[in-house]
Amino acid sequence: MELEEFIKKLQDFSPELPPSNILKHVDFVHNRKEKWGESDDLNAELREKVVDILFDNEKLQSRALIKYLLRAEIDYCGAETLMRETLRQLTFMLYMLGKIEDIPMLFEAKMDTSFDAGCGLDIELIFGKDKEKVKEYFRLNKNDNYDIVGCIEEYEKYGYSTSEEFIKGMFCYYGK
Repeated sequence: MELEEFIKKLQDFSPELPPSNILKHVDFVHNRKEKWGESDDLNAELREKVVDILFDNEKLQSRALIKYLLRAEIDYCGAETLMRETLRQLTFMLYMLGKIEDIPMLFEAKMDTSFDAGCGLDIELIFGKDKEKVKEYFRLNKNDNYDIVGCIEEYEKYGYSTSEEFIKGMFCYYGK
């Protein structure tokens, strides 16, 4: 599927997700090659182009779509042990929506995807827009897979940006 056709389908079905026969074009699909430099995701290029368009077009963004694309990108980056700008863009878009329930996915992207993602993605993603509310929420609603409160408390010991500083820095990074 071509980029323009995929974007048109997003618009046609918005704010809902398109059906799976359309979404499959941005799913992580391993090319079944194992050698270094040959192993890859067959849909990474289209997903990257879609994310670039979404990143600059808030009208096309929806939480469900961002999470769908982020799942595919996490799977790709985890399988190939890499970090891509597409992962950074998607995590930032999800962060900007500000849903505390999405923190485990942001945690996974940073802490459980690859070494490069662990180093390359900012800890502020896990802090959310209000780290005290995030800690309070996850004290009451423990995540089965991740110790989000423990992670935040550990990283609070070091330098970090406020939510406002983080957002400003990311906008500067992206020239917005």
